[in-house]
Formats: sequence, structure tokens, C-alpha cells
Amino acid sequence: MESNRQLTSNQSDEIDLVALFTRFVVAVKGNVIFIIIAVLMGIGLGFTYYKVSPKIYESQMLVISEVLTESHGKSLIDNLTKLIRERNYQALSQKLSIPPEQAAMLSGFEIEDVTPKESDAKTKAMYLSIQVKTKDNGMWKELEAGLINYLKSSEYLSIRVKQNIKYLTEVIKKIDLELADLEKLKTRRATGKGDGQPTNDGLFYFNPASINATIIELNREKLSLQNSLENVESVQVLESFNVFDKPDSPKLLPSIGSGLFLSFILIILIFVVQTIVSLIKIT
Repeated sequence: MESNRQLTSNQSDEIDLVALFTRFVVAVKGNVIFIIIAVLMGIGLGFTYYKVSPKIYESQMLVISEVLTESHGKSLIDNLTKLIRERNYQALSQKLSIPPEQAAMLSGFEIEDVTPKESDAKTKAMYLSIQVKTKDNGMWKELEAGLINYLKSSEYLSIRVKQNIKYLTEVIKKIDLELADLEKLKTRRATGKGDGQPTNDGLFYFNPASINATIIELNREKLSLQNSLENVESVQVLESFNVFDKPDSPKLLPSIGSGLFLSFILIILIFVVQTIVSLIKIT
């Protein structure tokens, strides 16, 4: 008896679902014009959003630094992002040395460590990619100069640069002293002193080929250190911002797709409401 009641209840539920689906299909067939209008409205809404919304352009520059770490660079860039969120364009313009009108065009910053795995471990150089989004596609040159000056102005980087200059200068001086001593050895060897034999001043003299090889190696190291000293700046630009004609956002197809999605949601809600109302009237 009880099983029969349960079977009857299940059949009733199935009939209700079938009836609901049937009425939904009928409602769709009876509102074809409305559906077409809603779809066209969705396309129009998406296209309007694409045309009206401000265009956002994106580009990136690649910098190299032996003193700037990813964590410190991220902290500096995050400070700029916070100013954008707070709409504190006056402070942002001061940090980047650009007019407040240009600062108001900025939409966001990102920084990423792109150091190659096969990078020379001796230099400890870090490659960082800085991505920027802006509504002004003509401000990249000023923005690049402002960003580099902003990063260089960090007190932490200034201290590291001074330490590097001091270290490189001292090492170069020591190499110069070693080279001077080796030149003395060559001179004394040329006077006929025996290889490896002590002289009156207690010094020993060695194979001239070995001395020449050491001099060449020290000069090579000195040249490398002098190059490092000339390029000791905290942050250097490897690749500048590229100017792209096409904006990064909004995009036409995604905008139209969003408009269609909203129109379909509206259509479904209206049909569901109509179907429920019609079932309520019948019962």
C-alpha cells in the first residue's frame, strides 16, 4: 500500500517536471520576437560598453640590477599601486616625477622576476619585468624615466650602491699593487737573476711565462671590475616600454559576449517567472 503511494508520488513529480519543461518550450516558441530583441539588445549593450569604456594600454620594460631584489622591488611597486587605489594622484606624480594629469591615467603596476636560470652567478644580476597599464598611450617615455628614478631613489639601493663602489675601488687598488709587484719581478728577472733563487733583498723570482700569465689574468679581472664600476648604477634599463596601437582592454568580442550573457540571463528569468505564474493559476 505504502509502496503504491510512493510510486504515485514519483509519477506525479515526473509529470510536474514534464509539464514545467513543456510550458517552458511553449513560452520560448511564443516569444521568439522577444528573444531576438533581447539578443540584439545584449549585442548593442556589449558594443556600447566597448566604445564608451576608456581604452587601457599595457606595456612592459625590462631592467637589470645587482642590488635590487624581487621582494624589495615588489614592495616599491606595491606602494605605487596603493596610491592608484586611493586615487592619490598628487603623491603618485611626485614619486614618478610626472604631471598629476598623467598620474591619473595610470591603472596598475606589476613586477616579475625573469632572471634566466643560466644567468652568470658571479654577477648576481637580477632581471625584472615591470608591467604598467595606463589610459594614456603617449606617456611611456616620461613614465620610464620616472620609474627608474623612483627605484634609484630608494635609500636601501643608495646604500648598496655606495658599498659596491667602495668594494670595487678597493679591489682594483689591490690588483694595481699586485701588478706593480709582478712588473718588478719581470724587471729583476731581466737583469739575470736565477729562477727561484733568492736575491740580496730576500725575494724569489720565478718563470717569466708564469709571471706574464698572472699579469694577463689580473689585467682581465681589473678590466671586468672597472666595467662593473662604470655600470654600478642600482637599476639599468635593458628594454624600454614598447608602444602598442591596440589597447589591452576592453576587447570587442568579450564585451559583446558579456552583453549576450546578461541578455540570456534576463530571458531565462522572465520565462521561469512566466512558467511559475501559469502553473500557479492552473493549480
